[in-house]
Amino acid sequence: MPADHPTVSPQEVARRTLEIIPLVMQVMAVEMRAGHAALLPGQFRVLVELTLRPYALSELAELLGVSSPTMSNTITALENRGWVTRLRS
Repeated sequence: MPADHPTVSPQEVARRTLEIIPLVMQVMAVEMRAGHAALLPGQFRVLVELTLRPYALSELAELLGVSSPTMSNTITALENRGWVTRLRS
């Protein structure tokens, strides 16, 4: 390494990386919410869970820690995009 660049320990690299990851995640969330991405983080989480098995809306809301109205809105948005099909009981 050139003499004008100090050597950084692996521990310091790890520490700096752990400091910046939350900032990167915040920027990504803002960009996704602003409509720059086709899928919001909450919608992605729902799709991941639905790949495992079908859920009742209330089950899915409880599993993901949101209210039933919030989950209903999420499912409606995914349904409008054709990514899920809601089966009414």
